[in-house]
Amino acid sequence: MCTATEAEATLWPSGFMKFKTQPMRNQLLTCSLALAFVSQPVFCQNESIVYANVIGTVTDYDKNIKVGETIIFQNLTTLKRHQAKSDEQGKISSRLPCGYRYSVKIKGFADDVDYAEFEIPDISPDQGEVTIQVDVEMKPGKEFVLDNVYFDTGKSTLKPESYAELNNLVEYMKELKNDVIEISGHTDNVGDPESNQVLSLKRAEAVVAYLVENGIEANRVKAVGYGESRPIASNNTPEGRKINRRTEVKILAHF
Repeated sequence: MCTATEAEATLWPSGFMKFKTQPMRNQLLTCSLALAFVSQPVFCQNESIVYANVIGTVTDYDKNIKVGETIIFQNLTTLKRHQAKSDEQGKISSRLPCGYRYSVKIKGFADDVDYAEFEIPDISPDQGEVTIQVDVEMKPGKEFVLDNVYFDTGKSTLKPESYAELNNLVEYMKELKNDVIEISGHTDNVGDPESNQVLSLKRAEAVVAYLVENGIEANRVKAVGYGESRPIASNNTPEGRKINRRTEVKILAHF
């Protein structure tokens, strides 16, 4: 049978089972399992595994379709990851081996977001084809810190070790072509507040310039400097001041 974390199941006629999982991390996934017997079952090449067709739609909480979102199905036994990207209609499609339990994740810039788990029953080759419908309602994160972006002390020059993190952001922006973001610079409280505000803005502008140079449209990125006005840790310790010297990304529009 089809199972899910804290699932409530209802058995419908003709062997159709539908269930809704409880939200995880304020996210919601709905999943249904239908067994359809066909004349030519779906086999893998060695005819030892039956594949399930996984289809679904990705939307936000207001039912607006989400284009370009990457959904990850991870086999919890083999740890193999299967990806499906939502098309212009928000549709996803993948093929997963039967007889395993899978976690469902949304690919994000900083981390993949866990949603729920479901199990595809172990179907023998002569039983037919399995179709799984996985509909994901998502609320994307709005802000995150670029942990590995570094500058020379007191300057707005990007260090080369920042490029890997910024290249990940470039890839994210190219996949989600409608996103508009704000790059904000922040400092600790050492020095003059006005100078810190100017420095934070120049650092944000340096990040924006890197994104534009690598193919991101200028109208999709905005630079803001907040100086020392928005600390997230105490400035009374070296560790706290290091945390406050940061570059953040804020998603202004996510269609």
